[in-house]
Amino acid sequence: MVFQSYALHPHPNALHPHLTVRENMGFALRFAGAAKAEIAARVGEAARILEMEPLPDRKPKDLSGGQRQRVAIGRAIVRHPQVFLFDEPLSSLDAELRVHMRIEVARLHKKLQTTIIYVTHDQVEAMTLADKIVVLRDGGVEQVGAPPDLCDNPDSLFVAGFIGSPKMNFLEAVVDGGAARLPDYDNQRLLLPHLATHLTEGKPLTLGLRPMHFKAGGSAELALTIEIVEHPGGESFACARQGNGKMLTIAADNGRGLKPGDQVTARFDPARMLCFDTKGQRIRQAVRSDRLVVITAVVPELRWMWRMPDGCGDRSCRIGGGPERPGRAGQGDCRDCRATGFGQINRRGKSVCAAQSA
Repeated sequence: MVFQSYALHPHPNALHPHLTVRENMGFALRFAGAAKAEIAARVGEAARILEMEPLPDRKPKDLSGGQRQRVAIGRAIVRHPQVFLFDEPLSSLDAELRVHMRIEVARLHKKLQTTIIYVTHDQVEAMTLADKIVVLRDGGVEQVGAPPDLCDNPDSLFVAGFIGSPKMNFLEAVVDGGAARLPDYDNQRLLLPHLATHLTEGKPLTLGLRPMHFKAGGSAELALTIEIVEHPGGESFACARQGNGKMLTIAADNGRGLKPGDQVTARFDPARMLCFDTKGQRIRQAVRSDRLVVITAVVPELRWMWRMPDGCGDRSCRIGGGPERPGRAGQGDCRDCRATGFGQINRRGKSVCAAQSA
């Protein structure tokens, strides 16, 4: 485990101020009674991976913030774990060092080829480091997917607003005659042919559009007044609105000459708009498929399951005896089934007793 605060002694993940880099990295192995030769080999391997070979005799006070974080990561590497848990490891670093350490973590993952579970509130870290992102909200999973999928194809209003920088623009609308009417924009109507059959007349909905989707040549347009112009780097972003409508962020291709007060016409393709219902869930275009997909869910909270007909076959066994007998963990009459309970689940979601699996 690698935590946000790498120097809060006596936290088990803390760097001990009186120990050198080498001693800090090998502390857990020494505590576990590993041989000196093994400790030296593993610490040397971790130092090479983290490019800290010139620093083995320095103490934490002589290291930069990024170097201390690398020592904390090295303490995890020497244990040869199957899974790393990074709990906001970069949030205590300054902005420039966070960018550098993101590259270090990505390079480490490539070298080790080991699973890393990385917890962060920084969507930039998530989007740049992850192969797969799990977006959590109030203890529940909002969506799981690759970074581009979450950005381009969000399942909910929360994910759409959380993922992406600058964030997605949202416009309130009402379904009117098969089109989306925008009350804040002179009741302008937007035709959404790709969703026409999924919209209910009179129902409110929220439309989402990324700043980069405002492009010249789009079939729809909004007349806006620029209030703020941002030039964060190579791109320019104009923050504009119409009357009392919501502020919209527009990616401007040639925005260096824009200034507050300018009147602009923002064009876009309505087909790029995402629609969300009043519960914040995505309204999607139906996709036809001739395939039947069967999903089997194994719910941990259920303390029983019906035994499928591929167990030990002993009629006296509550787990492997027959399809009509419910199996309960630790209550089977068969010694082999009782030893495993229903702890073994095969790939089809069926309970498997020890007699059958053997």
